[in-house]
Amino acid sequence: ILIFLSVIVISFGTAGNALVVGIVVKSKNMKTATNILIANLALADIMVLFFDLPLTLHYQLNRIWVHGIFLCHAFYMLFGVFECVSILSMTAIAIDRYVLIVRPLSTKLTPLNAVLLAAFIFLISTIVALPAGIFVKVTDLSNDKIGFRMVTCGDDWPDKGDWYRKIYTVAVILMMFVFPLFVIACLYTLIFNKIRQRIKSRSGSSSKTNRMLVTVVLVFVVSWVPHQLVTSVYEFFPYLDPDRETISMVDLYFRLLAFSSSCINPILYGYMNDNF
Repeated sequence: ILIFLSVIVISFGTAGNALVVGIVVKSKNMKTATNILIANLALADIMVLFFDLPLTLHYQLNRIWVHGIFLCHAFYMLFGVFECVSILSMTAIAIDRYVLIVRPLSTKLTPLNAVLLAAFIFLISTIVALPAGIFVKVTDLSNDKIGFRMVTCGDDWPDKGDWYRKIYTVAVILMMFVFPLFVIACLYTLIFNKIRQRIKSRSGSSSKTNRMLVTVVLVFVVSWVPHQLVTSVYEFFPYLDPDRETISMVDLYFRLLAFSSSCINPILYGYMNDNF
């Protein structure tokens, strides 16, 4: 059932997000700053579904890493890159909507600047995820004498790496998950308070767009929080993990739940935004 669900998520998610990117790229009317940032989010979702999910599924189910050292580095790094791109894109969208609605006289984000911002988001995300991609190694734990086969792709931090890894994990969760979500929540609260004060009918479509964007954020939170909690517990309370097999399978399902947000997003764009 896990493989079946993964195939559905990959197929529908990749097709839906590719359609979103295609619409924004090909249609002149769709090249607004908000839509460009939405396309950036969709691009990150495509990469997650096309690269991370298949490798995660294969590795967790087979318990053998067969993809070599290069993909081991890429696997750990790109998982972090795409997660950071998603949350930073949502934050940028929230800021753009805030300026557009709450401070309409302020300088607005142009489509060109939105493209540059999208590229900058990928750059920052790559820098943040770099340590996760550097400090890994492939370890062969196989024993041919007893017919035991295990090859792992895992952390390989330097001396006192346990503390370095913990500090890095906390910093990433705070800077790239908790703080951005706090900023997003504050901005959309201000946005909806402003919209509520308006009586003019022209705010209707804007309000619908904002509801769509807030729903995308909520889906992201619901999808990713379980995986973040398991990661934190596994990192700081390893003694609460008596059965690694069980915790690995639980984390695999939570990762699939996290990846499912990449499949749900294009549905939200189409259902809640007439432009798509």
